[in-house]
Amino acid sequence: MSAQNPVIDLMRLISGFQVSQAISVIAELGIADVLKNDALHIDAIAHATQCHPRSLYRLLHMLASAGVLEELPEQRFKLTLLGECLRSDSSSKRSAWARLAGRPYVWQSWGGMMHSVKTGESSFSHLHGANLWEWRSKKRGETEIFDAAMSELSGAAGKAIASSYDFSAFNVIVDVGGGQGALLAAVLTQHKNAKGILFDLPHVVVKAQDVLRAAGVADRCEVLGGNVFRAVTPT
Repeated sequence: MSAQNPVIDLMRLISGFQVSQAISVIAELGIADVLKNDALHIDAIAHATQCHPRSLYRLLHMLASAGVLEELPEQRFKLTLLGECLRSDSSSKRSAWARLAGRPYVWQSWGGMMHSVKTGESSFSHLHGANLWEWRSKKRGETEIFDAAMSELSGAAGKAIASSYDFSAFNVIVDVGGGQGALLAAVLTQHKNAKGILFDLPHVVVKAQDVLRAAGVADRCEVLGGNVFRAVTPT
């Protein structure tokens, strides 16, 4: 940010939620996948995503100004390097994280920040009358988005962590709260003699075997479901 324009910089921060929501919408629509091969006219994009062409144009025009897309002559759009990260096949994908950021319950919780600051209580629990983890465990669609978002982050960090720390001294590596196992899989991939234990909520680890098998470490990793806030299952 430029100290020469503090008001402009502040306005960007204040209005940042608008860009965040816009990115979340195109991630939900899968527009980056629609544009992955070439630039397309707004009508073609709208047809592929079943959207209102003029409304979609205004959204994409906005995101072009934010650098997520590039607007070409005659209302055609293409992905920028930022937009490429929203593709489902990108090695640096953040599409699930973008979708998570736009979920209503996430927005509502941030909107209740004043309550948390004043009382020290969770704004989510105040709004929904339930613990976030318990609430989400009953919402399959929300759980899937959250798990995918967490896997994107842990998968991206996994290789860096596995290569920057020497895990060779350990025969068994336990990842408590390890989601679907992306981080543990990365560590076990680089340390062939180690075994792993993945521990997280039952509805979270249900798909962990797919991640572990894809990494070729499923035979060296035990998956356990439980609640770390209550007890860790002995092995």
